[in-house]
Amino acid sequence: MLALLNVLLFLFRLPTYLLFPVLWLIRKAGGPRDIFKNLVNNMLTNCIMFTLTLGGGFFVAEPLLETLGDLRAGQVEIQEIVEDTNDVTKENNALLKQLLASQTDIDPETKKSIEETLKSLLGATKGERKQAGDKLRAADVDGAIKHLRSLADKQEGAIKDAARTYLDIGNIAFLNNTQEALAAYIRVTQLTPDDPQGWNQAGHLQQRLGDLVHAEIAYKNVLRLGLQRNDKMLQAIAYGNLGNIEQTRGNLDGAVDYHQKSLKLNKELGRKQGMASNYGNLGIVEALRENMSGACAYWRQAYGLFADIGAVPQMTQVSGWMQGAGCKDAPE
Repeated sequence: MLALLNVLLFLFRLPTYLLFPVLWLIRKAGGPRDIFKNLVNNMLTNCIMFTLTLGGGFFVAEPLLETLGDLRAGQVEIQEIVEDTNDVTKENNALLKQLLASQTDIDPETKKSIEETLKSLLGATKGERKQAGDKLRAADVDGAIKHLRSLADKQEGAIKDAARTYLDIGNIAFLNNTQEALAAYIRVTQLTPDDPQGWNQAGHLQQRLGDLVHAEIAYKNVLRLGLQRNDKMLQAIAYGNLGNIEQTRGNLDGAVDYHQKSLKLNKELGRKQGMASNYGNLGIVEALRENMSGACAYWRQAYGLFADIGAVPQMTQVSGWMQGAGCKDAPE
């Protein structure tokens, strides 16, 4: 009797087995994906069912089919979760671009730090960080900072966590509140004096505010950490920023010395962004010396490197300098 049932079951499911080559040809020809997937799933189920029944396992097969059904449902759920995650990522990237739209004059390291903060907060799923992210989505920067301040107060016993939160506060405030951002960065340097990000960001804002003495101290701390760690990128960043300080002070020889040190390291590292910035700043120094041919030569190199990495705002800036100085072959 069992043998007869197996034979009948085989005959009942035989059309599905025979359809496999046809289905494969349809799929290769670009047939409907969903129809193909459903039919193949059904066919695989039949194959498993048939194999088990031939072995006398008919009653084992039905629970297995339920498991297969659960697995298929799980695959659909996973796919939906991935699609939802992709949608959230797109939304966050659009918001990130919007928040940074007004920040056209910041250096690459600062921009990267701000981007990391915004991505972290926009992707947070719980607590004060999520609430801060929600405020950012509503374009309420002050509200986001308020939640992060509350979190930082709770973290004072956990120094690294508190420093990270203060860095985030600084990065958000950087968008519209220089003084609050500076206070947050200084707090980072107090909590973690060996964190170069805090020093570097503080130096930028102190220079922006005209406090060259404290900006120099901040950048020299970045240089100290770079030398201690044998981190040539940190050293290059610090030398370039110190060159800008001397340039602002009018110490052009000192500026050139720092910029050349930075350029040498950036060349060793192959950092086109850094090299382009160095050439741009060296061009400014030569322009201040009224050596326009030397300035144009540096700016041509800067423009070429910025073009290599697709840095359009910087290309536009350097092009403007070249046109203003009457450089030959100045890009438009």
